[in-house]
Amino acid sequence: MKEYSMKKRFITIVISMAIVVLAFFVLSKMNPKKIASGEEGFMYAQGFHQNEGECYVDGSRVQEPSVIKIPDSAKVMKLGDDTAKVCTIMGIAPEAFKDEAKLEEVVIPITVKEIGKDAFLNCNNITKVTFLGTKEEWGKVDIEEGNESLTTVDVACK
Repeated sequence: MKEYSMKKRFITIVISMAIVVLAFFVLSKMNPKKIASGEEGFMYAQGFHQNEGECYVDGSRVQEPSVIKIPDSAKVMKLGDDTAKVCTIMGIAPEAFKDEAKLEEVVIPITVKEIGKDAFLNCNNITKVTFLGTKEEWGKVDIEEGNESLTTVDVACK
């Protein structure tokens, strides 16, 4: 009787572990975002649109920056990879700079086409935003909700 109970527990543990591993695998495939490190003190994310040569700024490694100058491209190395690749910065990922209370100035390159939800949420000290394109091009940038700190100041354009 005791031997049957031990076998039952062992089988239950093995099945539970298999379920956890399977769930982890499935969830990792559902969110294709891949974090990468790169130049300029930024973190990058790839996978939003599955285009190999594009990436999104996903935050800064600088503690409490006051000025953020986003590059138009960067050499990016995916975690676990040995080779850096040049990626065009196509956007700013959701919540990338959320709660950066000391942030005062943001410079955005012309390559940025979208700014994710809450990318600059609670960044209430932003007083200067510079877009390195025209007013018309700035008007085409898809700015999702939660980025009022960018949309309530006058944006200087080229």
